[in-house]
Order: sequence, then C-alpha cells, then structure tokens
Amino acid sequence: MAEIAQFIILLSFVIDLLIILSHLHAKSEIIAMHACDIGKHLIIQAAFMLSMFTALFRAINVIWLSP
Repeated sequence: MAEIAQFIILLSFVIDLLIILSHLHAKSEIIAMHACDIGKHLIIQAAFMLSMFTALFRAINVIWLSP
C-alpha cells in the first residue's frame, strides 16, 4: 500500500508541475515574468525546490513509514 501511495504522490507532483507550466505558457504569464526581469533561471529554481521538497518527503516515507 505504501508503494502505491509513494508512486501516486510522485506522479501527481509531475502532472501538477506540467499543468502549472502549461497554464503559465498559455496565458503568456512567462512572458510577463520575463518583462518584470524574472528569468527562466528563477522559474526553474522554484520548480527544483518543489521537487527537492517532494523528494525529501518521499525519502522520509521510505525510511520511516514503509518498513
């Protein structure tokens, strides 16, 4: 059961990240961010930080909750 939950958490995170980035692109929000001097680096850094938080959460689940 725990393996399925971990897979669902990872899959939902990836799908949510793709949906968010596609909405930002479709509504030209990324262009507005570039106009406000927010570069691609900051957007990628924010996505990376969320990914690291999710990876840490999964590691805690694997170490403490799975056994």
